[in-house]
Amino acid sequence: MPHQFNSRCDGCSACVRQCPTKAIYGEFKVRYRIDAAQCIDCGVCGEICPIEAVVDQYGRLAQRVPRNLRTRPTIDLDVCNGCALCVDYCPFDCLTVVGGTHSGICVLTEPHACTSCGECADICLKGAVRMTKHDLQQHDPAEKLAEAEAYGCYLDSD
Repeated sequence: MPHQFNSRCDGCSACVRQCPTKAIYGEFKVRYRIDAAQCIDCGVCGEICPIEAVVDQYGRLAQRVPRNLRTRPTIDLDVCNGCALCVDYCPFDCLTVVGGTHSGICVLTEPHACTSCGECADICLKGAVRMTKHDLQQHDPAEKLAEAEAYGCYLDSD
């Protein structure tokens, strides 16, 4: 059973823009609905709802989480094999393969675009991706790319 909206939902559409599977539908300024077949129960809708109008599958009110406190993918560079599953599954193109598929590693290059859905961590067959809290003001994609280069992986220049 997916997350649902309670009667407090005012149709502000904040959740619609952030849902990674586009499972939320309805009219602007009218209570939204969630398509159970598309919902992956990531909870993003509840984390961003400004009026706390989302309940989880157990009927508990989902708590709003400020953007700077949400989890983001952390990639263990010693475990990542660059298979790119996480990159392919990311609905917001937050991750990049550095050094080429199956010969490089994955890096979080767009942390502000990440909705914290966790699809990347769920799909990683090696367990190299974990969802952890990131300080967005201190996350520097250039630093992450430099760290990847230290592993001998470079961005393709195409």
